[in-house]
Amino acid sequence: MDPLGAITARPPLFSEADIALLVEAEYALGGELCPLLSERDQNFSLTTSDGDRYVVKIASAAEDRNTANFQIQGLLHLEARGCRVAVPKIQQTLGGASTTTILDGQTEHIVRLVSYLPGQLATDVSLTPALMHSIGQSVAYLDIALSDFEHDVDQQPLLWDMQRAPYLISLTTHIADGSLRQTVLACFEDFQQIVEPQFATMRQQVIHSDVHPG
Repeated sequence: MDPLGAITARPPLFSEADIALLVEAEYALGGELCPLLSERDQNFSLTTSDGDRYVVKIASAAEDRNTANFQIQGLLHLEARGCRVAVPKIQQTLGGASTTTILDGQTEHIVRLVSYLPGQLATDVSLTPALMHSIGQSVAYLDIALSDFEHDVDQQPLLWDMQRAPYLISLTTHIADGSLRQTVLACFEDFQQIVEPQFATMRQQVIHSDVHPG
């Protein structure tokens, strides 16, 4: 899968009514659906009449189907390992499956339901040294729990994976400032000559690489 194509493809655009019918049929759940922002998928928060909260995730059809399975198996692995950090839990369908599907014409999308994690965004609070230490510690606990996790697509191409940095060279044509473009290209040249040859000697594992204040 082209990593750039995966994030530039149009995300799913199902109606709340379509998702409500699916969630009722597959999970016997109903309630208020609220759209959530997403880079490439379509997400909704679901609040039931009992006050329970979930997130409904509809995967982009442009994404490799194994990518959704990779994410699901990662969460199941964390749950089995008793991770010390709260993570979303996969909710089983009435048939005992970790996912279901929904059709957009002839295009099939993978759907999963996970528990909702309450809390505040780091952008909305004061980032004290103690809080930053706690965030770093939580990321460490996650990565320790993932240290023995493996999957068929755990080497999938991601634009923010340092090992894939040279893939971004083609995008430097979009830097209008010629001097700045040459500076960036020089950085890539140094990277390929000095850093890239070292990767084969380094330990590797799956990590949570998208920790940010939002």
